Amino acid sequence: MTKNVTLHVGCAMWSYAAWQGRWLPRSLSPRDRLSAYATWCNAVEGNTTFYATPALEVVKSWAEQTSPDFRFVLKMPKAITHERRLADVDEPLRAFLAAIEPLGGRAHALWIQLPPSFSPAGLGALAGFLARLPREYRYCVEVRHRAFFADPRWEQQLERAFGDAGAEWVTFDTTVLFGSPP
Repeated sequence: MTKNVTLHVGCAMWSYAAWQGRWLPRSLSPRDRLSAYATWCNAVEGNTTFYATPALEVVKSWAEQTSPDFRFVLKMPKAITHERRLADVDEPLRAFLAAIEPLGGRAHALWIQLPPSFSPAGLGALAGFLARLPREYRYCVEVRHRAFFADPRWEQQLERAFGDAGAEWVTFDTTVLFGSPP
């Protein structure tokens, strides 16, 4: 039996100056860049959501510029992950989820990028946060504290927390990150 697999391929952004005239038309307005990008990629990392929760009208425009099979992997706002460190985040989380609602199924996963200072001591907070998240979304988590990569005990506990919540681990090359002292 043959199973069809849909592959979603994208970049970390949909607008990059060097793409103008090469991958995107040179005279494209910022409002039209996502729709042009969506002609050659069917997914994108929504890094802008890390810096601020987007306005509802902005997200509606993202939905209008992409087909129903387009996928966004959106970073949760740093107000949730870095500033409040997953504690007392009901209101900013509610605002973020309300803002991305127009994307529907296009919001493929919500990316929880944690600061490098988020150590294994915060695993309880992370597990509790993941357990409270609405199940209609998929979640992926990026940790950057050295202990998660150097000590198998912490790696196993982190994987257990992800498994209990159905979350995925965002992997990346730590060679550069840990190549020199901070």
